Amino acid sequence: MMNIVFTGGFTYPIGMAGTKRVQHYIDYLISKDILIKVLLINNSFNNIDKFGKRGEYNNVSYRFFSGNSNNLAVRLISYPPSVFAACYFLLKSKIRKKKNILFVYNGLNIEDFILLIFAKLIGYKIITDIVEDYTVHQENVSARMKIKLKTNSFLEKRISHLTDGIVVISTYLENKFRNIVNNKIPIYIVPVSAAYNDRQKNKADFDKIIIAYSGSFGHKDGLGYLIRAFNLVNKKHNNTILRLSGIGNDPKKYLELADNSNVEYLGFLDENEYFDFITSSDILCMTRIGSTYASAGFPFKLGEYLATGNPVIATDVGDIKRYLKNGTDALIVPPDDVTEIAEALNLLIENEKLAEMVGYHGKLKWNEYFNASLNSEKLYHWLLNL
Repeated sequence: MMNIVFTGGFTYPIGMAGTKRVQHYIDYLISKDILIKVLLINNSFNNIDKFGKRGEYNNVSYRFFSGNSNNLAVRLISYPPSVFAACYFLLKSKIRKKKNILFVYNGLNIEDFILLIFAKLIGYKIITDIVEDYTVHQENVSARMKIKLKTNSFLEKRISHLTDGIVVISTYLENKFRNIVNNKIPIYIVPVSAAYNDRQKNKADFDKIIIAYSGSFGHKDGLGYLIRAFNLVNKKHNNTILRLSGIGNDPKKYLELADNSNVEYLGFLDENEYFDFITSSDILCMTRIGSTYASAGFPFKLGEYLATGNPVIATDVGDIKRYLKNGTDALIVPPDDVTEIAEALNLLIENEKLAEMVGYHGKLKWNEYFNASLNSEKLYHWLLNL
């Protein structure tokens, strides 16, 4: 029925939000007997030593065409033969009398451009999944990344000529691309998704209240506001601990900002460790700053947080209030507001029944809006009808 090759800006088979989003799609689609492959160019090189340049993960074949190096010069030299080999792989992977799809995660960029054009010429339908608006990107990035962001913006304006359909993560991105494509190609929203969390709470010390944050440590994440709010709360409730996990930028600078032994950094956790971590915590925090870039996407971890049944504090950005009701499904606080975050933390710490109610209703909203199986099923039917 369908033959789908996934490519784009994610690592494989392990990684963070992008990898998980793609993997949720894959897990459902292979259950429908759809042939799936993963093809990456100049990406996943950090995984090559562990998994090799080719292999199989959860019954899905993958191929990496890249130099196993972070060195820009090595990657530039390796790109021409890599893209040629990737195009040949795509040609061999095409199946006659089936709907062949190249699914490009994280928008269009210069590294995937030749592969995308080749795929279109040989009869693949091109779908791109867009989760950020890089035209309003605010992080400090390298010169290479600045070039990549500019080419991304250039290609976005021509997206209706390059692709056959767009998947977006938010209404902001839906509206943006509806204006660009002018109804020439279909657009479909798939919000963040999370798998069912059947883990049981397993705390080593029930006298401690564990407040948790996991994710990246970029400017958009507003982690500085959370830490300052925690320091206020910790003076009142000295049995509270703030635990941070994830990677990105310099996590140690946030520990220096906290200057508090009750703020702990756990590093990057593998999938099992991560789900145990958020399940065994008491309050989960999703903070973002009040910027257009932060509002354009949708925080992936929110779906995973809600699936635990633990109470969540979320910043009011983007589509948050489209899905969640403040005081019922989560405590929703204004961006960049230390006092409001601290008050929300104190409210949950001091009112156990409220915390239980918010966690319970939050899990109901996970099942309604952020259930990975349900969202992937809807995507499957959308792809069938392209």
